[in-house]
Amino acid sequence: MFYGIATSAARVPYKQAPTRELADKRLERAPGGTVTADSNDFLYQGDASRDYTPRHGLERIQLRCRAINSADYERNPPESAS
Repeated sequence: MFYGIATSAARVPYKQAPTRELADKRLERAPGGTVTADSNDFLYQGDASRDYTPRHGLERIQLRCRAINSADYERNPPESAS
């Protein structure tokens, strides 16, 4: 259920449960599953990023960059912004 919310288009779950109450009910009905992730891994990743700085050697990085206008992107449509 959570994977589907995180990876599918934002409009679909919003249309199915447009209010907080309906979203909570939908999650309560969702089938449970076995969680195989270790929460310590997430804590380590967050903590490791606290003092990371990309400044050292940043001037040596050379790459091509493509900018994409995401105004019509289905995951985060402008009308769903609060």
